[in-house]
Amino acid sequence: MKRTSKSLLFFLGIFLIVFVLVFSGYKYWQKSNLEVELNTVESQLSTAKNKLLTYQDAMVRNAINAKKTIDSLELIKWSVVIDSILEVLPAEELVNIVSYSASSTDTLSMSIKTVSGDEDPYLSIADFIEYFDESDSFSNNFVSSISSGTDEEGEEILTFSFSNSYVGEQDYSLPKTEESIERS
Repeated sequence: MKRTSKSLLFFLGIFLIVFVLVFSGYKYWQKSNLEVELNTVESQLSTAKNKLLTYQDAMVRNAINAKKTIDSLELIKWSVVIDSILEVLPAEELVNIVSYSASSTDTLSMSIKTVSGDEDPYLSIADFIEYFDESDSFSNNFVSSISSGTDEEGEEILTFSFSNSYVGEQDYSLPKTEESIERS
């Protein structure tokens, strides 16, 4: 029995040594695979950071170029143009300006209709055009079309398109000190 127990212990010891060697080899192999994966991920992270920095640099350059382009353009502030329109028109309500549209330079178009109850709406349109013709801030005043209709009370209402060019003051750096024109 002594011999069999020594043999059994011997084989058990060899088995444990082999098991420890195989387990250690597996763990070493697993650690080396994790290090390779870590290096791959760090490389990808570095590449992504470089791409992000390149993208951010391009965005900053584009923003700077856009700012330079905007600074070099001569843009008209349409709020000032609309104030000029209201300064041209008389205090009494002659017409209702329904909408404004404009290009980026100086051409302005308006959709306008006469007020309800006007005895001679065609004369009101003529007066409207005359106010702009007398103004130094506008040129090329043109009515492209006039259409007739009626309101809820059966009164004649004229709707017309009016276009012109703004040639008024181009320096808008200082705000107006005069009171705003109020129209009701």
